[in-house]
Amino acid sequence: MQTSEANHSEIDQALRLISSSGQQYLDLIKSNAGRQSRGASEEIAEAKELLLAQAMQIIQTVSGPHRMVFKHGETAAHTGAVRALLEMGVFNMLPENGSMTATKLSKELVVDKELLVRLMRIATTLGPFKEVGTEEYSHTEYSKVYLQPQMRGMLKILNDEHGPAYVKLWEFFKSNGWQNPTSATNNPYTHAHQTGGKNVFEYMTHYPERVQAFNDAMGAHTQSSSAWTVETYPFAAELSQMNTDDNTILFVDIGGGKGHVTRHVRSLCPDIKGKMVFTDREPVIADVVETMPGVEKMAYDFFTEQPIKGALVYYLRRVLHDWPDEDCVNILKNVAAGMDPGKSRLVICELVVPPVGASAEACWTDITMMTFSGTERTASQYDKLLAAAGLKPVKVHTAHGTNYGAIEARLQ
Repeated sequence: MQTSEANHSEIDQALRLISSSGQQYLDLIKSNAGRQSRGASEEIAEAKELLLAQAMQIIQTVSGPHRMVFKHGETAAHTGAVRALLEMGVFNMLPENGSMTATKLSKELVVDKELLVRLMRIATTLGPFKEVGTEEYSHTEYSKVYLQPQMRGMLKILNDEHGPAYVKLWEFFKSNGWQNPTSATNNPYTHAHQTGGKNVFEYMTHYPERVQAFNDAMGAHTQSSSAWTVETYPFAAELSQMNTDDNTILFVDIGGGKGHVTRHVRSLCPDIKGKMVFTDREPVIADVVETMPGVEKMAYDFFTEQPIKGALVYYLRRVLHDWPDEDCVNILKNVAAGMDPGKSRLVICELVVPPVGASAEACWTDITMMTFSGTERTASQYDKLLAAAGLKPVKVHTAHGTNYGAIEARLQ
Protein backbone atom coordinates (compact mmCIF):
# COMPACT_ATOMS: atom_id res chain seq x y z
CA MET A 1 0.00 0.00 0.00
CA GLN A 2 1.43 3.35 -1.03
CA THR A 3 1.81 6.10 1.51
CA SER A 4 0.45 9.58 0.84
CA GLU A 5 2.55 12.68 0.25
CA ALA A 6 1.43 13.93 3.66
CA ASN A 7 2.72 10.71 5.21
CA HIS A 8 6.03 11.14 3.36
CA SER A 9 6.32 14.62 4.85
CA GLU A 10 5.56 13.33 8.36
CA ILE A 11 8.23 10.65 8.06
CA ASP A 12 10.78 13.15 6.78
CA GLN A 13 10.06 15.53 9.65
CA ALA A 14 10.16 12.71 12.21
CA LEU A 15 13.54 11.54 10.89
CA ARG A 16 14.99 15.03 11.21
CA LEU A 17 13.72 15.39 14.77
CA ILE A 18 14.94 12.00 15.92
CA SER A 19 18.36 12.59 14.36
CA SER A 20 18.74 15.86 16.27
CA SER A 21 17.42 14.44 19.55
CA GLY A 22 19.55 11.33 19.22
CA GLN A 23 22.70 13.38 18.81
CA GLN A 24 21.77 15.57 21.77
CA TYR A 25 21.22 12.51 23.97
CA LEU A 26 24.51 10.95 22.88
CA ASP A 27 26.41 14.20 23.52
CA LEU A 28 24.95 14.46 27.03
CA ILE A 29 25.94 10.89 27.89
CA LYS A 30 29.49 11.51 26.69
CA SER A 31 29.88 14.88 28.41
CA ASN A 32 28.54 13.53 31.72
CA ALA A 33 30.49 10.27 31.71
CA GLY A 34 31.63 9.52 35.25
CA ARG A 35 29.52 12.28 36.81
CA GLN A 36 27.13 11.32 39.60
CA SER A 37 24.87 14.30 40.09
CA ARG A 38 21.16 14.91 40.16
CA GLY A 39 21.53 17.71 37.63
CA ALA A 40 23.24 15.44 35.12
CA SER A 41 20.67 12.70 35.72
CA GLU A 42 17.80 15.14 35.12
CA GLU A 43 19.31 16.48 31.91
CA ILE A 44 19.99 13.00 30.53
CA ALA A 45 16.55 11.74 31.57
CA GLU A 46 14.83 14.67 29.85
CA ALA A 47 16.77 14.08 26.62
CA LYS A 48 16.08 10.35 26.82
CA GLU A 49 12.33 10.84 27.24
CA LEU A 50 12.24 13.19 24.26
CA LEU A 51 14.15 10.70 22.12
CA LEU A 52 11.90 7.82 23.18
CA ALA A 53 8.76 9.83 22.43
CA GLN A 54 10.05 10.72 18.98
CA ALA A 55 11.09 7.11 18.33
CA MET A 56 7.59 5.96 19.22
CA GLN A 57 6.15 8.63 16.94
CA ILE A 58 8.18 7.57 13.92
CA ILE A 59 7.30 3.90 14.48
CA GLN A 60 3.63 4.84 14.63
CA THR A 61 3.88 7.04 11.54
CA VAL A 62 5.63 4.39 9.46
CA SER A 63 3.36 1.60 10.73
CA GLY A 64 0.12 3.40 9.97
CA PRO A 65 -3.24 3.31 11.79
CA HIS A 66 -4.24 -0.30 11.09
CA ARG A 67 -1.10 -1.79 12.60
CA MET A 68 -1.90 -0.09 15.91
CA VAL A 69 -4.86 -2.45 16.30
CA PHE A 70 -2.75 -5.54 15.65
CA LYS A 71 -0.06 -4.20 18.01
CA HIS A 72 -2.30 -5.08 20.95
CA GLY A 73 -2.10 -8.74 19.98
CA GLU A 74 1.66 -8.54 19.45
CA THR A 75 2.22 -7.07 22.91
CA ALA A 76 -0.02 -9.57 24.68
CA ALA A 77 1.48 -12.56 22.87
CA HIS A 78 5.04 -11.39 23.50
CA THR A 79 4.48 -10.82 27.21
CA GLY A 80 2.75 -14.16 27.61
CA ALA A 81 5.57 -16.01 25.85
CA VAL A 82 8.30 -14.35 27.92
CA ARG A 83 6.41 -15.12 31.13
CA ALA A 84 6.07 -18.77 30.05
CA LEU A 85 9.80 -18.99 29.28
CA LEU A 86 10.59 -17.55 32.71
CA GLU A 87 8.46 -20.21 34.40
CA MET A 88 9.88 -22.91 32.12
CA GLY A 89 13.38 -22.08 33.37
CA VAL A 90 14.97 -20.91 30.12
CA PHE A 91 16.42 -17.73 31.61
CA ASN A 92 18.37 -19.70 34.21
CA MET A 93 19.30 -22.60 31.95
CA LEU A 94 20.87 -20.56 29.16
CA PRO A 95 24.55 -19.87 29.89
CA GLU A 96 25.28 -16.21 30.60
CA ASN A 97 28.08 -16.48 28.05
CA GLY A 98 27.74 -18.70 25.00
CA SER A 99 24.66 -20.34 23.51
CA MET A 100 22.52 -23.47 23.70
CA THR A 101 20.46 -25.36 21.15
CA ALA A 102 16.75 -26.02 21.46
CA THR A 103 17.48 -29.74 21.54
CA LYS A 104 19.75 -29.43 24.57
CA LEU A 105 17.53 -26.87 26.29
CA SER A 106 14.44 -29.03 25.92
CA LYS A 107 16.26 -32.09 27.27
CA GLU A 108 17.72 -30.22 30.25
CA LEU A 109 14.37 -28.63 31.10
CA VAL A 110 12.32 -31.73 30.25
CA VAL A 111 9.96 -29.77 28.00
CA ASP A 112 8.58 -30.28 24.51
CA LYS A 113 11.09 -29.02 21.94
CA GLU A 114 8.46 -27.76 19.49
CA LEU A 115 6.81 -25.71 22.23
CA LEU A 116 10.17 -24.25 23.25
CA VAL A 117 11.04 -23.31 19.66
CA ARG A 118 7.71 -21.56 19.13
CA LEU A 119 8.01 -19.55 22.34
CA MET A 120 11.62 -18.63 21.61
CA ARG A 121 10.71 -17.48 18.10
CA ILE A 122 8.84 -14.43 19.38
CA ALA A 123 11.27 -13.98 22.30
CA THR A 124 14.17 -13.62 19.83
CA THR A 125 12.32 -11.58 17.20
CA LEU A 126 11.01 -9.06 19.74
CA GLY A 127 13.53 -9.79 22.51
CA PRO A 128 14.93 -10.32 25.00
CA PHE A 129 16.92 -13.32 23.67
CA LYS A 130 19.12 -13.62 20.58
CA GLU A 131 18.84 -16.25 17.85
CA VAL A 132 22.44 -17.17 16.94
CA GLY A 133 21.68 -20.05 14.58
CA THR A 134 19.02 -22.55 13.62
CA GLU A 135 17.19 -23.32 16.88
CA GLU A 136 20.13 -21.98 18.88
CA TYR A 137 19.88 -19.14 21.39
CA SER A 138 21.90 -16.90 23.67
CA HIS A 139 21.40 -14.31 26.36
CA THR A 140 21.59 -10.57 25.68
CA GLU A 141 21.97 -7.66 28.08
CA TYR A 142 18.17 -7.39 27.96
CA SER A 143 17.46 -11.01 28.89
CA LYS A 144 20.06 -10.96 31.68
CA VAL A 145 17.99 -8.30 33.44
CA TYR A 146 15.41 -11.01 34.16
CA LEU A 147 18.00 -12.89 36.21
CA GLN A 148 17.59 -10.23 38.90
CA PRO A 149 14.90 -11.21 41.46
CA GLN A 150 13.48 -7.67 41.40
CA MET A 151 12.90 -7.71 37.65
CA ARG A 152 11.54 -11.26 37.64
CA GLY A 153 9.12 -10.17 40.34
CA MET A 154 8.05 -7.18 38.30
CA LEU A 155 7.22 -9.31 35.26
CA LYS A 156 5.27 -11.72 37.46
CA ILE A 157 3.07 -9.11 39.10
CA LEU A 158 2.44 -7.25 35.84
CA ASN A 159 1.46 -10.44 34.04
CA ASP A 160 -0.01 -12.63 36.78
CA GLU A 161 -1.68 -10.04 39.03
CA HIS A 162 -2.52 -7.07 36.82
CA GLY A 163 -2.73 -8.90 33.50
CA PRO A 164 -6.05 -10.66 34.19
CA ALA A 165 -7.46 -7.35 35.45
CA TYR A 166 -6.31 -5.42 32.36
CA VAL A 167 -8.30 -7.68 30.06
CA LYS A 168 -11.35 -7.49 32.33
CA LEU A 169 -11.43 -3.68 32.59
CA TRP A 170 -14.22 -3.33 30.04
CA GLU A 171 -16.27 -6.10 31.65
CA PHE A 172 -16.00 -4.68 35.17
CA PHE A 173 -16.73 -1.07 34.22
CA LYS A 174 -19.64 -2.00 31.95
CA SER A 175 -21.25 -4.00 34.75
CA ASN A 176 -20.65 -1.14 37.23
CA GLY A 177 -22.11 1.71 35.20
CA TRP A 178 -18.79 3.05 33.94
CA GLN A 179 -17.87 4.57 37.29
CA ASN A 180 -14.33 5.27 38.49
CA PRO A 181 -13.41 2.55 41.03
CA THR A 182 -13.26 3.78 44.62
CA SER A 183 -13.38 0.56 46.63
CA ALA A 184 -10.35 -1.52 47.55
CA THR A 185 -12.60 -4.59 47.64
CA ASN A 186 -14.64 -4.01 44.46
CA ASN A 187 -12.52 -3.25 41.42
CA PRO A 188 -11.16 -4.86 38.24
CA TYR A 189 -8.56 -6.85 40.21
CA THR A 190 -11.03 -8.31 42.71
CA HIS A 191 -13.42 -9.02 39.82
CA ALA A 192 -10.81 -10.79 37.68
CA HIS A 193 -9.32 -12.82 40.52
CA GLN A 194 -12.60 -13.43 42.37
CA THR A 195 -11.06 -12.46 45.71
CA GLY A 196 -14.19 -13.03 47.79
CA GLY A 197 -14.39 -9.54 49.29
CA LYS A 198 -10.66 -9.19 50.02
CA ASN A 199 -8.52 -6.36 48.68
CA VAL A 200 -5.46 -7.16 46.58
CA PHE A 201 -3.05 -7.25 49.53
CA GLU A 202 -5.29 -9.35 51.77
CA TYR A 203 -5.91 -11.77 48.91
CA MET A 204 -2.23 -12.18 48.04
CA THR A 205 -1.28 -13.12 51.60
CA HIS A 206 -2.78 -16.56 50.91
CA TYR A 207 -0.18 -17.12 48.17
CA PRO A 208 3.38 -16.82 49.57
CA GLU A 209 5.05 -17.09 46.15
CA ARG A 210 2.97 -14.19 44.85
CA VAL A 211 3.77 -12.11 47.93
CA GLN A 212 7.47 -12.81 47.36
CA ALA A 213 7.16 -11.70 43.74
CA PHE A 214 5.43 -8.49 44.86
CA ASN A 215 8.08 -7.72 47.49
CA ASP A 216 10.85 -8.40 44.98
CA ALA A 217 9.18 -6.17 42.41
CA MET A 218 9.08 -3.21 44.78
CA GLY A 219 12.89 -3.23 44.74
CA ALA A 220 12.82 -2.87 40.95
CA HIS A 221 11.70 0.74 41.27
CA THR A 222 14.75 1.56 43.37
CA GLN A 223 17.10 -0.19 40.95
CA SER A 224 15.53 1.38 37.87
CA SER A 225 16.41 4.66 36.20
CA SER A 226 13.87 6.43 38.46
CA ALA A 227 15.96 5.71 41.58
CA TRP A 228 17.63 9.11 41.36
CA THR A 229 14.22 10.76 41.77
CA VAL A 230 14.51 10.02 45.51
CA GLU A 231 16.86 13.01 45.50
CA THR A 232 14.11 15.28 44.17
CA TYR A 233 13.64 16.26 47.80
CA PRO A 234 16.82 17.91 49.20
CA PHE A 235 17.22 15.70 52.27
CA ALA A 236 20.79 16.68 53.12
CA ALA A 237 20.15 20.41 52.73
CA GLU A 238 16.99 20.32 54.85
CA LEU A 239 18.17 18.01 57.63
CA SER A 240 21.54 19.75 58.00
CA GLN A 241 19.74 22.93 59.10
CA MET A 242 18.28 21.22 62.17
CA ASN A 243 19.84 20.57 65.56
CA THR A 244 20.09 16.81 65.93
CA ASP A 245 21.78 14.24 68.12
CA ASP A 246 22.23 10.48 68.00
CA ASN A 247 18.68 9.91 69.27
CA THR A 248 16.92 12.20 66.81
CA ILE A 249 14.59 10.41 64.40
CA LEU A 250 15.58 12.04 61.14
CA PHE A 251 13.51 10.06 58.69
CA VAL A 252 10.70 7.50 58.77
CA ASP A 253 9.93 5.64 55.55
CA ILE A 254 6.34 4.41 55.89
CA GLY A 255 5.70 1.35 53.76
CA GLY A 256 9.40 1.36 52.98
CA GLY A 257 9.69 -2.28 51.96
CA LYS A 258 13.12 -3.72 52.65
CA GLY A 259 14.74 -0.34 53.25
CA HIS A 260 16.27 0.35 49.82
CA VAL A 261 15.25 4.01 49.85
CA THR A 262 16.09 4.57 53.51
CA ARG A 263 19.63 3.33 52.97
CA HIS A 264 19.93 5.61 49.94
CA VAL A 265 18.73 8.64 51.92
CA ARG A 266 21.12 7.76 54.77
CA SER A 267 23.98 7.70 52.25
CA LEU A 268 23.02 11.23 51.20
CA CYS A 269 23.33 12.42 54.81
CA PRO A 270 26.31 10.49 56.23
CA ASP A 271 27.43 13.19 58.67
CA ILE A 272 24.06 14.19 60.11
CA LYS A 273 23.51 12.78 63.60
CA GLY A 274 20.35 10.77 64.15
CA LYS A 275 18.47 7.65 63.15
CA MET A 276 16.50 6.67 60.07
CA VAL A 277 13.76 4.05 60.23
CA PHE A 278 11.92 2.12 57.55
CA THR A 279 8.62 0.46 58.38
CA ASP A 280 6.45 -2.11 56.65
CA ARG A 281 4.24 -5.09 57.40
CA GLU A 282 5.70 -7.83 59.61
CA PRO A 283 6.22 -10.40 56.79
CA VAL A 284 8.25 -7.86 54.81
CA ILE A 285 10.36 -6.69 57.75
CA ALA A 286 11.02 -10.26 58.87
CA ASP A 287 12.63 -10.95 55.50
CA VAL A 288 15.12 -8.05 55.76
CA VAL A 289 18.74 -9.08 56.31
CA GLU A 290 20.69 -6.11 54.91
CA THR A 291 21.73 -3.57 57.54
CA MET A 292 23.46 -0.19 57.61
CA PRO A 293 24.71 2.00 60.48
CA GLY A 294 22.15 4.60 61.46
CA VAL A 295 19.26 2.69 59.85
CA GLU A 296 16.66 0.71 61.79
CA LYS A 297 13.63 -1.36 60.79
CA MET A 298 10.20 -1.64 62.39
CA ALA A 299 7.07 -3.68 61.68
CA TYR A 300 4.13 -1.31 61.26
CA ASP A 301 0.73 -1.20 59.53
CA PHE A 302 0.10 2.31 58.21
CA PHE A 303 -3.64 1.95 58.82
CA THR A 304 -2.89 2.07 62.56
CA GLU A 305 -1.57 4.81 64.85
CA GLN A 306 1.93 6.00 63.97
CA PRO A 307 4.20 4.75 66.80
CA ILE A 308 7.14 7.05 66.02
CA LYS A 309 6.36 10.54 67.26
CA GLY A 310 8.04 13.80 66.30
CA ALA A 311 10.30 12.60 63.49
CA LEU A 312 11.76 15.33 61.31
CA VAL A 313 10.66 13.73 58.04
CA TYR A 314 7.89 11.22 57.47
CA TYR A 315 8.14 9.73 54.01
CA LEU A 316 5.61 8.01 51.76
CA ARG A 317 7.01 6.76 48.45
CA ARG A 318 4.76 4.92 46.03
CA VAL A 319 2.24 4.14 48.78
CA LEU A 320 -0.75 6.44 48.28
CA HIS A 321 -1.10 5.55 44.61
CA ASP A 322 -2.07 2.02 45.74
CA TRP A 323 -5.20 3.19 47.55
CA PRO A 324 -8.51 4.98 46.89
CA ASP A 325 -9.04 8.44 48.38
CA GLU A 326 -10.79 7.36 51.58
CA ASP A 327 -7.98 4.99 52.52
CA CYS A 328 -5.35 7.60 51.63
CA VAL A 329 -6.95 10.10 53.99
CA ASN A 330 -6.83 7.52 56.81
CA ILE A 331 -3.15 6.82 56.10
CA LEU A 332 -2.39 10.55 56.12
CA LYS A 333 -4.33 11.14 59.33
CA ASN A 334 -2.21 8.52 61.07
CA VAL A 335 0.94 10.28 59.87
CA ALA A 336 -0.39 13.68 60.95
CA ALA A 337 -1.14 12.35 64.44
CA GLY A 338 2.54 11.52 64.90
CA MET A 339 3.90 14.82 63.59
CA ASP A 340 5.33 17.64 65.71
CA PRO A 341 3.80 21.00 64.63
CA GLY A 342 7.12 22.78 65.00
CA LYS A 343 9.57 20.49 63.27
CA SER A 344 7.92 17.61 61.41
CA ARG A 345 7.15 17.52 57.73
CA LEU A 346 5.68 14.88 55.44
CA VAL A 347 7.24 14.15 52.05
CA ILE A 348 5.14 12.24 49.50
CA CYS A 349 7.14 10.89 46.57
CA GLU A 350 4.85 9.84 43.73
CA LEU A 351 4.21 10.38 40.07
CA VAL A 352 2.48 13.76 39.91
CA VAL A 353 0.39 13.71 36.76
CA PRO A 354 0.57 17.03 34.87
CA PRO A 355 -2.63 18.61 33.48
CA VAL A 356 -1.26 18.19 29.94
CA GLY A 357 1.43 15.96 28.45
CA ALA A 358 1.63 13.10 30.94
CA SER A 359 4.47 10.64 30.33
CA ALA A 360 3.77 7.14 29.06
CA GLU A 361 4.90 5.80 32.45
CA ALA A 362 2.38 7.97 34.29
CA CYS A 363 -0.40 6.79 31.98
CA TRP A 364 0.18 3.05 32.07
CA THR A 365 0.92 2.96 35.79
CA ASP A 366 -2.31 4.87 36.43
CA ILE A 367 -4.26 2.16 34.59
CA THR A 368 -2.36 -0.45 36.60
CA MET A 369 -3.30 1.31 39.84
CA MET A 370 -6.88 1.56 38.56
CA THR A 371 -7.14 -2.23 38.56
CA PHE A 372 -7.28 -2.20 42.36
CA SER A 373 -8.78 1.30 42.83
CA GLY A 374 -5.49 3.14 43.25
CA THR A 375 -4.66 6.33 41.33
CA GLU A 376 -1.72 8.27 39.98
CA ARG A 377 -2.84 11.75 41.03
CA THR A 378 -2.44 15.37 39.98
CA ALA A 379 -1.07 18.01 42.37
CA SER A 380 -4.59 19.34 43.01
CA GLN A 381 -5.83 15.86 43.90
CA TYR A 382 -3.03 15.54 46.46
CA ASP A 383 -3.94 18.96 47.87
CA LYS A 384 -7.47 17.69 48.56
CA LEU A 385 -6.20 14.55 50.29
CA LEU A 386 -3.84 16.57 52.47
CA ALA A 387 -6.54 19.05 53.46
CA ALA A 388 -8.89 16.23 54.45
CA ALA A 389 -6.18 14.86 56.77
CA GLY A 390 -5.37 18.17 58.47
CA LEU A 391 -2.25 18.85 56.41
CA LYS A 392 -1.25 21.60 54.01
CA PRO A 393 1.11 21.49 51.03
CA VAL A 394 4.25 23.60 51.34
CA LYS A 395 6.01 22.89 48.07
CA VAL A 396 6.09 20.40 45.21
CA HIS A 397 9.71 19.55 44.39
CA THR A 398 10.05 18.47 40.77
CA ALA A 399 12.74 17.18 38.43
CA HIS A 400 13.24 17.46 34.69
CA GLY A 401 12.83 14.32 32.65
CA THR A 402 10.26 12.68 34.91
CA ASN A 403 6.74 13.15 36.24
CA TYR A 404 7.93 12.12 39.71
CA GLY A 405 7.58 14.79 42.36
CA ALA A 406 8.14 15.21 46.09
CA ILE A 407 5.19 16.90 47.77
CA GLU A 408 6.23 18.52 51.04
CA ALA A 409 3.47 19.08 53.61
CA ARG A 410 3.08 20.22 57.20
CA LEU A 411 0.30 20.31 59.76
CA GLN A 412 -2.36 22.95 59.17
